[in-house]
Amino acid sequence: MELDEIDLNAPDFGSSILLKKIPNNNVFEASHAGDVDRLRFLLNSSLVNVNTRDRWDSVVLYYAYLASVNTRSALNLKVRKLLKAFEARSPPLLGPLENVQKIDHNNTGIKDLKKYLQKFGYLKNYDNVPAGLEDAHDNDLLAAIKLYQQSFRLNVTGILDSDTVTQMMKPRCGVPDHVMIKPKNHGHQDDKGKSFHTVAHYQFIPGNPRWSNKQLTYTFISTAQVPDDLNVRSAFKSAFQSWAQVTDFSFEEVADGSNDADIVIGFHRRDHGDREPFDGFQGVLAHSLPPTAGTSHYDADEKWSSNSNPGLDELDLESVALHEIGHVLGLGHETGLREAVMYPSISYGQTKRDLNDDDIQGIQTLYNLS
Repeated sequence: MELDEIDLNAPDFGSSILLKKIPNNNVFEASHAGDVDRLRFLLNSSLVNVNTRDRWDSVVLYYAYLASVNTRSALNLKVRKLLKAFEARSPPLLGPLENVQKIDHNNTGIKDLKKYLQKFGYLKNYDNVPAGLEDAHDNDLLAAIKLYQQSFRLNVTGILDSDTVTQMMKPRCGVPDHVMIKPKNHGHQDDKGKSFHTVAHYQFIPGNPRWSNKQLTYTFISTAQVPDDLNVRSAFKSAFQSWAQVTDFSFEEVADGSNDADIVIGFHRRDHGDREPFDGFQGVLAHSLPPTAGTSHYDADEKWSSNSNPGLDELDLESVALHEIGHVLGLGHETGLREAVMYPSISYGQTKRDLNDDDIQGIQTLYNLS
């Protein structure tokens, strides 16, 4: 397909076309998408200003924009026209920030970056920024980017490089990362009595809230429907059982809408009454409150799966539920260990149905079981 043939308004534009840069050539070709997973990393409604449910078209072009940012003056005329049309429809917010280093450099879109970093616990006091300075690239932002990079074990530069952008674009849990960078060393003895040390990455919710009652009940109260073929109850039952096996908790489902349940699980869309609105497909997938609030919410705009092999555009419900129940029990995020269930992000098509040793050590330490 030639670039001239691309219809920016075609309903299937984004789902069928991916722009790829030809090596050693400043020309792009359009081909049927086979690398949609990488493309999804660039789709996060809190960072990309696209308001429609079907945002593929803008994201595809945004990917082209990022890939071309350093050689843009030499781009083929057709590609420049394409990018110009894209920017007129949905101005990219992160592209111009890539490799920004100057302090006090104003740049449209930094405000959205600051909101992201504030939401997830890396930037403090952003609400008190004087009017007109929201887009200032200041020392607070520089420190927040460095803290974010350190937390996720990225190269700590304070520069919004491609690795940092990619991490920010990944779908993730909406609970803030309560960051404590210094790892915890724990002493152990092997079966011969020799001492050894392990490094733990687990975190607790600030204040270490815990349940005193170990026989917890849960119910479902949703404001949005989910597909009939989604085996919601089975997924959550299995996720609760995984935590029960490594703790002294027991979990029992009670009738839908029960007012006496300890934990309330629900599927919702956008604003659903808890002042933490969902953002549609991608972005924030779910969020939960710690003990003893007992609420766990899931974005109904996501494409959920209860199969053991979810599709490339599907989220495994049991994996996400396992993570969110960790928050309900009092665990925070493990930003330094990608293998952990309590890692903040999960990819589409990925399953994480088994607790990592660090997850187990965290919950057992929190409840004095180890």
